[in-house]
Amino acid sequence: MTNPAWLSRAKRVIRDGERGVSAVILALSMTVMMGAAAIGFDIAKLYYERQMVRNAVDAAAQAGAAQLPTAGSAAATALRTTVKQLASLNFPDLPSSAVTVSFLCVVANKSGVAGTIAAGAVVDAAQIPATCNPGTYAAADVKCSASSCAIPCPDSATCNAVTVSANKRVDFVFAPAININSANTGAVTTLSCRGSCGGQAPPNPMNVVVMADRTPSMHPNYGAPTGAFQALKDGIEGMLQNMTPNQQYVAFGALHKSTNVSVTSGTDNLTQPLPSGAKIFNENTTSNTYCDAWKVGKSKIDANCTHWTTTTTTTRTNEFAGSWVPVDFTKSYLTSTGALSTTSDLYSSVHNLTYSNLTSGGSYVYNKMLNSDGTYDNAGTGTHLAAALKGAARYLLSKVDSHNYIAGLDSDNYRKDLDIPVKNVIIFETDGQPDEIFTDATSDSDSALSLGNSDDIGNKSDDYRACENFKRVAEQVKAAGILMVTIGFGTVNSASCSNSRQSATARSVLAYAASTQASVTGTGTADSNCSTPPQIAAENSDSDYYYCAASANDLKSVFAAAMGSISGGTKYMAIDGLSD
Repeated sequence: MTNPAWLSRAKRVIRDGERGVSAVILALSMTVMMGAAAIGFDIAKLYYERQMVRNAVDAAAQAGAAQLPTAGSAAATALRTTVKQLASLNFPDLPSSAVTVSFLCVVANKSGVAGTIAAGAVVDAAQIPATCNPGTYAAADVKCSASSCAIPCPDSATCNAVTVSANKRVDFVFAPAININSANTGAVTTLSCRGSCGGQAPPNPMNVVVMADRTPSMHPNYGAPTGAFQALKDGIEGMLQNMTPNQQYVAFGALHKSTNVSVTSGTDNLTQPLPSGAKIFNENTTSNTYCDAWKVGKSKIDANCTHWTTTTTTTRTNEFAGSWVPVDFTKSYLTSTGALSTTSDLYSSVHNLTYSNLTSGGSYVYNKMLNSDGTYDNAGTGTHLAAALKGAARYLLSKVDSHNYIAGLDSDNYRKDLDIPVKNVIIFETDGQPDEIFTDATSDSDSALSLGNSDDIGNKSDDYRACENFKRVAEQVKAAGILMVTIGFGTVNSASCSNSRQSATARSVLAYAASTQASVTGTGTADSNCSTPPQIAAENSDSDYYYCAASANDLKSVFAAAMGSISGGTKYMAIDGLSD
């Protein structure tokens, strides 16, 4: 049956109407989709530029931190300008005027409580002023993570961290069609620190031998500041707490040598000094008898001698039985919570370190040393810098392989997986100029100065030569790739090494022995006698690894500063309010 004509016309009208509605719907949908795509493009542009700001800020913060610490307003102003320019260079669309740079002093948080001081965070004051020195600050301005506290640091102070912040306006392409012309990326802030960073040091595997001076001159009766010896021990312990055991292995020795002990755990002190009256020399004694009076007019034959005289000569070689470095390399000096491991040999030997060559009989006196003939040498043992340094270097080199890994300790491959070269380091602290009674080394070519033998070195009659011996040994140590860090304390800042012809300051000798930040084999300089706080701050923040300490507090904090400096590198840090 065929449809009526009117029905066919009606169907055609309906079909044509559907086509018109679909076209309208399609047109509207395309407009919405194109608008969404346009807005999506602008949103993507906003996120892209925020990431570019992030990259620029991160790079600028790292570059700025690498040039810390600053000391003084002029240096801080110059560095702030440089950091802003670096951020802009890394992202040319970011104007330097949109970048904000602030400096901080970052030290350890002793409490482990993140947040503010009012909430329980505790600034580790022992790291101030050696690590950084913010001067006077308000507790409310300090912000802390669980391990570190950041203190605002004025331009005139010594700072070790930098925050870089930027907020860029992004102009939209399509969104202006709906009256949205632009948006801000939002503030992007990065905190970067150089050095120990309050206990969050960047990866830096090291083998570190610490040599501490425990000679009588460290006692107040011999001119040392009150509390100096305890400050020495506290400083080493504080340094250990800012280290990373699975990256940094530590051995410990003292001046002078230590006796061997049979028990090597618990509270025993492996750095026990030689006992009072100990015979400490390998000696060879020879006698010569001759006639010094003859009968008048008689020939020189034995029968005509009226008086015979015998002289005895004692030669000392390879002296001082014992060990320069009695505490072997270890990575077990901290607990899993970061506290000092009180059961470790390293902690016990540092914590229980005693003076060498002292006896207490109402007053402290130099220990007398027993000679082979039963008499005592009243001279004392002196401060054997060259022999101690040589002993430390020989110990270190005997423990490492060609990649500076240590058998046993590196069996877990942790340091190998870091793929960062392992440094060898000696930290050498002393308060004295050489005063030595070992094998004489009267020239720079003497075999006693060689690291290739175990001979101890000394030069009792010539302090200048003894200082030169120390410098020559240090040259060999650095040539062997060992980074030298020297710490001069107390009288070393004003003492001299001299003979009848030549003289040098003891501090200049210690500085010469130190490496520089530019080169392990470089030679440092002593720029002052460190008699004032500004001189100390300047000396301890320059380009070499010589550090000075005048007071007990200086000595306590300078170890942390030294470790922070040789830790080197920079590290991003996460502290609420200072980084995102």
